[in-house]
Amino acid sequence: MYQFLAEVDGEISNQKYTDVISFLQDDVDKQDGYVMPRNFLSNSCPMLS
Repeated sequence: MYQFLAEVDGEISNQKYTDVISFLQDDVDKQDGYVMPRNFLSNSCPMLS
């Protein structure tokens, strides 16, 4: 979903997209493949835009 929105927006760099996805991967692995809203609230989560 984030990849789609990043592409539609057109202003989010590939590096920023990669940073966010890499950050979320640990949580996703622990949560049976799910991304939860709280995962984006962490202080260490890269900015989404």
